[in-house]
Amino acid sequence: MWTMDPRCEETVQQAWLANCSGSPMFRVSEKIKASRKSLHHWSKQHFGSVRSSIEVKTRQLKCEEAAAPTAQNVHQEEDKVEMAIMSYYKSLFTSSNPMDLEEVLDGVTRVVSTEMNDQLIRDFTACEVEQALFQMGPLKAPGPDDDSVLFCRATLMECNTIMEILRKYERASGQQINQDKTTLLFSASTAAVTQEDIKNALQLPMWRKVQGWKEKLLTQAGKEILIKAVIQAIPTYTMHCFKLPKKLCYDLEGIIRNFWWGHKGASRKVHWMKWSSLCWPKCLGGMGFRKLMKFNEALLAKQVWRLFHNKESLIYKVFKAKFFPHGTIMDARHSARASYAWKSILNARHVITKGTWWRIGNGLSTKIWSDKWLPPPSSGKPLTPPCILPHDACFSTLILDAPGVWKQFWKRVWSVRVPHKIQQFLWRACTDSLPTMVNMQRRCIVPTARCSFYQFEDEDVRHTLWSCPVLTPFWASHVLASKLFRHRHFSFLDILSDLFMLGTADSIAELMFMLWLLWNRHNQKLYRNEFKPQNKWKPPSVSAFKVNFDATLFNEQQWTGVGVIIRDGQGLPIAALCKRFSYLYSVDDVEALAAREALQFSVEIGFQISRLKGIL
Repeated sequence: MWTMDPRCEETVQQAWLANCSGSPMFRVSEKIKASRKSLHHWSKQHFGSVRSSIEVKTRQLKCEEAAAPTAQNVHQEEDKVEMAIMSYYKSLFTSSNPMDLEEVLDGVTRVVSTEMNDQLIRDFTACEVEQALFQMGPLKAPGPDDDSVLFCRATLMECNTIMEILRKYERASGQQINQDKTTLLFSASTAAVTQEDIKNALQLPMWRKVQGWKEKLLTQAGKEILIKAVIQAIPTYTMHCFKLPKKLCYDLEGIIRNFWWGHKGASRKVHWMKWSSLCWPKCLGGMGFRKLMKFNEALLAKQVWRLFHNKESLIYKVFKAKFFPHGTIMDARHSARASYAWKSILNARHVITKGTWWRIGNGLSTKIWSDKWLPPPSSGKPLTPPCILPHDACFSTLILDAPGVWKQFWKRVWSVRVPHKIQQFLWRACTDSLPTMVNMQRRCIVPTARCSFYQFEDEDVRHTLWSCPVLTPFWASHVLASKLFRHRHFSFLDILSDLFMLGTADSIAELMFMLWLLWNRHNQKLYRNEFKPQNKWKPPSVSAFKVNFDATLFNEQQWTGVGVIIRDGQGLPIAALCKRFSYLYSVDDVEALAAREALQFSVEIGFQISRLKGIL
C-alpha cells in the first residue's frame, strides 16, 4: 500500500537527508530510525490506522449480516435477483467481438502444425496408456490428487447426512475410511452441546472401541495391553500434527481411567490410585501408562527435531521459506496468522531446549548468552550478564579463524605462574563478576554506581583496577603498565589481551600480583576504612646475611625433613643445609626444630646473622 503512493519515496528521501554526526554505521542507523518515524507519522496522517479501519468495517459487516431482513437490505423478488445475477455474469463473460484477428495472427509464427494438432487430439492407444501408467511412481495413482472439502452447517442433521454418504461410499467401493486418522476440530464459537452431539454422531475412535470392550469381561492384564497398544495409540496420528487442548486430554484420560477401574457402564468407578501414579514407569511402582499431554508434546517435539536436522526434506524447505527464512526453527516467532499445526509445533520447542545442549563445532549457530552449551551439572548458560559481548553474540567470536583452534586467552589466564586465588580473581575480573559499584547497583544493592574515590565516573572493573585517575601515579611508575596505557581499552579483557602480547612471563605474573593487591587495598579502604602506607622493599646491606629455613612432614615414610639456606646481601646462596630426622613431630615442634637447626648451622660456619626468616 505504501509503495503504490509516490509520497512514500519522498518521505524516505527527506528523512534520509537528515544530518547526523558519528561513525558511518551510526549515521546509517540513525537515518533508518528517522525513516521509520517519518513513515509512521506519514502513514497515520494520510492513511490513518489501517488495522482499526479494518476492524470497524468488519464489525459493521457482522452487524449487517446479523440484522433482521428489511426492504432496504433484502431483495425478495425472484425476477430481480435473477436479473442481477445474469447481468453480472453476462458483463463478465461477454466477448467484445474483436475484429481483424487474421491480420494480427499472420505475423505470428505457427508453432503447432495441422499434422501435430491431429496427432494431439486423436484417441489414446492401449500402448500409450500402458506406457504412461508404468512411468508413474509406485505409490501414485491416476485421477484427482487433492483434498475434498465439504461446506455445510455444523448441525446434527448435516453430520448424519455426511456419515451416510461415507457409509454408502464404503459399501460401493470396498474402501473403508480410516477413522483412526480422522481429526475433528471445532471453532471457539461452537457450543459444547453441539460438539458432544457431533462427536457421538461421528463415533470417535477411542470412545467407540472402549464401548465395544466394556461388554467383554477382561482381566486387568488384558486391559493393560489394550490401553497401551490400542487406546493410547489411537490419537497418535493427530498428536503428531496438533496440540490437543488440555480439556480434551483430560476427557480422553478419563475414558481410559474408567475403563481401567471398572466395567459397569456409566456407573461411578472407584479409582484406587492416582492417575499420575499409574503413569510412572513400572520400575518406580506405576503401570507405565502415558500422560497424553506429555506424549503430545513429545510427538510435536519430534517434528521440531526433524525441522532442525532434516534440512533436505520438503517440509523443511517450505516451512523455512515461510516462517524462519533467516535462522532455524528455534528463532521462528509466533504469528497470529499461522496455522494451528504450525503453532502446535512452535509450542513444543521448549521440550527440545530443556533437554539439549549445544555441541560446539564452528560456533556459528551457538549463541553465547541464550543457548545452553556449558556442560552439566551447570545450568548450561553463563550466569554473568552480557556486558562485554553483545546479546546475540555467537560462539564463533571466541574461536580463531583457523578451524578447530580455540583462542588461547583463557588458557593463558589459567597458566600464569601465580597462586590459584589470583587466577580466580582474574577470571572474575574478566567475566565482570567482581562486586564493583556498577554490578551492585545493577542488583539494587547500592543506590549509585559512582566511584568512591573519584566521583565523576562509574566504578566498573576496568575503572577500579586500571583507569581510575587515583591510580595514574601508581601505574606510571611501572614500565609494562605505561606501555599498555598507550593503547585504548574498552574492557578489562582488552587490557589482559594486550598484556599477554607485550609482556614476558615474569612481568605478566608481577602485574597480576599488583592487580590483586590493588583490589584488596581498594576493599580495605572502602569497607574497613583501613589504609596502609606504601612500603618499598629494599635489599639488605652488602655485609649482611639472611637465613631462610623450613620443615616438612612425610607421614608415609615416617620421617621429618629440615632445610636451611644462607644468602648474602645480593641474594646469592652462600651455604645450605638439608637434614632428615627418622621420627615425626607435631607441626609446632617441627618448625621450632627447623629454627634451631638454622641457628646452629649459622654459628657452626661462623656467620653473623642479620635476618632470620621462616614459616612458623
